[in-house]
Order: sequence, then structure tokens, then C-alpha cells
Amino acid sequence: MVGNGGGPPYLVAAVPPQLAGTTWELTRASHIVGRLGDIRLAPSDVSKRHAELRLGSDGVWLSDLGSRNGVLHNGRRLDPGRPVRLSEGDHLHFGSVQLVFRSNAPQAPGAAGRTPHGHDREHDTSTVTDLGDARRRRFAGRHGPDPDLPPPPPRHAPPRPSRTTPGA
Repeated sequence: MVGNGGGPPYLVAAVPPQLAGTTWELTRASHIVGRLGDIRLAPSDVSKRHAELRLGSDGVWLSDLGSRNGVLHNGRRLDPGRPVRLSEGDHLHFGSVQLVFRSNAPQAPGAAGRTPHGHDREHDTSTVTDLGDARRRRFAGRHGPDPDLPPPPPRHAPPRPSRTTPGA
């Protein structure tokens, strides 16, 4: 599946609003979706190990790992242990979280260069390639720093304005 559009397939969060626009690139052979997965979704209605995404030469496959609230694929509940192959634009629900699958396939002629939320794809800066960075951004501000992650790299402070005394 990798290489048909110049990059790996990815998921884009559509719901809830605080995750909307967050993306996760699918770069490994297997990804676990859940509260403790490598694609970490925090809502309590998402199981610790909710679902698995497997990348193969024949596409990306989604399996429910026996989650409490199930997995919806385009509105249909998956049977645990019966994987389905994903297609461009598929909607996936893990509890209250909705993600959209993007295969990175070339766009059809005349297709608008927009993200699922209407942003101009050329100027979209929401792509996250480091899952740790995604978690830091998502949790920072609401819950403070995530204790499971190393601190972000240090940032240099902007230069301070020089102080001048009046009349000097």
C-alpha cells in the first residue's frame, strides 16, 4: 500500500473536536488503536487495545480486538477477528472517536486539494509524524505534561527587548 501516492497511508481524526485534524501515519506493519495503543485515543469508551491495523501488500486491514464498544467501519459493526480491508475515505469509529482513512492514493483529476475538514491541503499543518508529539500537543494545556512521555526538546527563548532608561 505504501508508495501509491508518494507516502504512507494515514488516519485523520474527525471527532471529537479536540482531536479533529490530528493525523497518524501508518508506517509499521501493525498498529494498535486504543487507550494504551501506539495510536492512542484517550476517551473512556475506547478500550485499552481496541483494534489493530495491519499493513500488507494487498492494503490496510482493520480488526476489532474484542473491544467493549466495538468498531464501526462505515457505519457497520465489525465482528471481532474478522478483518476488513480499508479503502480511501472509510470512516472508522472507536467509541466516540471517528477517524477517516486516507490511502495517500493520487487524487482524481479535478479533485479539490482539501482536507476532510475543508482546510487547504497545501497549507495544512496538522500532520503529525511523531506519535509522541501528537500526544504532547493533545494533552498539553488540558492535563499538563504527559508523564509517560519524555519532555519535548528545549526551545530557545526569544530575545528580550533592551531596556533603556528615559532621558539617557
